[in-house]
Amino acid sequence: MITTLKIRDGSWCDDDDTLCSEAVEFFRNLFDDTGSSQEVFPAINSFPQLSDVALRDLDSTPLRPLRPYVLDNSHDLSGLSFSDFMDGNGNWDLNLLLSIFSHSVASHIISIKCPDVNDVADKPFWRLSTSQSFSIRSAYESLASSTWDNKSSCWKWFWSLPVPQRLRLFIWLSYKERLMTNVERCRRSFGQSLVCPCCHAHAETTVHVLRDCHLAHEIWSNLLPPTCSVDFFHSHFQDWLCSNLTADYTHPAWDLRWSILFASTLWQIWCMRNSWVFNGFPLSTESILHKSVTWARYYTESCVLKEHGSPGTALTPHAHWERLDEGWVCLNTDGGVSSSTGYGSVGGIFRTHDGSWLLGFNKSVGVTQPLQSELWAIFYGLQIARDNGFDHLLIQTDCLEAVNRLNAPYAGSDVNALVRAIVRMRNTGWVTVVRWIPRVENKLADAMAKLDATYDLALFAAAPMPLLPYLVSVVSV
Repeated sequence: MITTLKIRDGSWCDDDDTLCSEAVEFFRNLFDDTGSSQEVFPAINSFPQLSDVALRDLDSTPLRPLRPYVLDNSHDLSGLSFSDFMDGNGNWDLNLLLSIFSHSVASHIISIKCPDVNDVADKPFWRLSTSQSFSIRSAYESLASSTWDNKSSCWKWFWSLPVPQRLRLFIWLSYKERLMTNVERCRRSFGQSLVCPCCHAHAETTVHVLRDCHLAHEIWSNLLPPTCSVDFFHSHFQDWLCSNLTADYTHPAWDLRWSILFASTLWQIWCMRNSWVFNGFPLSTESILHKSVTWARYYTESCVLKEHGSPGTALTPHAHWERLDEGWVCLNTDGGVSSSTGYGSVGGIFRTHDGSWLLGFNKSVGVTQPLQSELWAIFYGLQIARDNGFDHLLIQTDCLEAVNRLNAPYAGSDVNALVRAIVRMRNTGWVTVVRWIPRVENKLADAMAKLDATYDLALFAAAPMPLLPYLVSVVSV
């Protein structure tokens, strides 16, 4: 909610009426008299470093106006409203949509909750975040994400290395050449000399400290396995880091993954060098080699212990059925979205208080977002429960955000229409509880959502064959 705003005369205002009129005027200025968007986005002068296109994209939707997507130009959409595209049950009329738009366009439309006369009045929402609420982070991501190097596979390797987090951060700073070497200190205006204090022959850059200085060169020469590339000391610094940190072979002398040993050695070279520069501790090649191997072995053993666990230690919760009070029905739901196509599907399982199968369902929900698919799963589950007279319903999902949104005190006025629709159904004379469970305990619903689905709601009176192994494994009465 906006509580204070700098208005057109440059002064700050907190009066509700003035804030309302200024907001209305702002959105009115986005469009000309014909309803078409203006060529110049009003905020352009506030962001001179950004292109006009990037700012106009802030106001774009995945499809924008639907007129260009009509299959046959003879269709006249001017007199149509949302209700004309809905059937008698308040759902989208898919056949009508497909007669006017392509399948890809219709799949975007049906993922949106149909308007409801019992819903609250329309209000603006922030479409650049999954929560549909404004945040500085989502705005910055929209404006600046095109300049990020987030497609580089190196980042995934750096941050998934089985080493301590501070070591991952050190590697990231090294890759960005932001270690506090003499060159970096001078660049930040709190150093006086660029020269390496160890060899006094070259500027102390990141690559010089970690590889090219005679001390580092001696360490690597003693450590390198025979199979190591002859270009080890000559490749570009960032390529050097990436190739060694992603290497998938074991050092023959110590039986350690080279990527872990390499990362450990980088860290020990940097630590020992700082101890010598700032504390006067002597430099020792043997000491650095010994510590590098010792810590690499410790990182490796810690990784194995984390993956397999020590004897008698359970690392993940055991998936099992918890008996409910008699008269209660349990609904497990899940939703998923394909990372390649953006199409989502939902599924759910109804079971009796003792875990016996009651009913299952799944459905395709068009092109959507993960949170929206999770909410669709709960929405359709509630509709089925209401139609079947399940008046005491425990709803379990592994989507914590959906649970928090539905259980929030202000859920009835949430910006998401599906959240509001679910709240209205829950307030119609029955008892419902929405609870989060770990993903490992929601395998049945997950498997149901991954079955082949269509836009028609499919009901399963008996468990489909692919679900039987999951059903047996989770029921423990």
